[in-house]
Amino acid sequence: MLDADAFLQNLSSRIDGFMYSGLNNADYNMTYLSDGFERLLGYDVASFLRNGTSFSSLIHADDLPAVDAAVGAALSASARWQISYRVKTAGGRWKHVLETGGGRADAAGEIAYLDGIVIDFGRANDLADRIQSGQAALDAIDRASDQMIEMLRSLKMLSLNARIEAARSGEAGAGFGVVAKEMGQLAALGDDVTKAVGTELGHLKSALRL
Repeated sequence: MLDADAFLQNLSSRIDGFMYSGLNNADYNMTYLSDGFERLLGYDVASFLRNGTSFSSLIHADDLPAVDAAVGAALSASARWQISYRVKTAGGRWKHVLETGGGRADAAGEIAYLDGIVIDFGRANDLADRIQSGQAALDAIDRASDQMIEMLRSLKMLSLNARIEAARSGEAGAGFGVVAKEMGQLAALGDDVTKAVGTELGHLKSALRL
């Protein structure tokens, strides 16, 4: 037979966040919090529940209206809500979290309780920031590649001019011919490298947009 408490404890230990059950009121008073609440935010679960601390008081003032609106709209539509917001830790820092929840009716059929899960959303934000930084770096490399292409075009023109001068000067222009050949080979090699870099940049940009 399944031990519900053991199941919840095991499930809670596997997520970077916490599960909750609380009252459907403006303070979002909690009646149950998994151990992950303390791991994520630093508050002692027993004390938090015993003191009847308002969970809404932990939500950033700029985010609370959006949270209230999301919960209210979901309850009106008999649906779940999902919203990210900032919540204050016991140490006074703000942590980004993502909450998914839904309403639960009492014996009279009224939506009296809210149940859900709150997870650490900071890691997702960090990943997004890294992707954005990576995109910026790729754009910078792309611009540098464009400049290299322009330089190679100039080098090709110089090589062509050197060949023309070598042809005009005959034996006296033999030195021009050697220089022109070397410049042409260098330009061709640089062109191949630049094209390869451009192809790889395209692949990386496509991957970052996924």
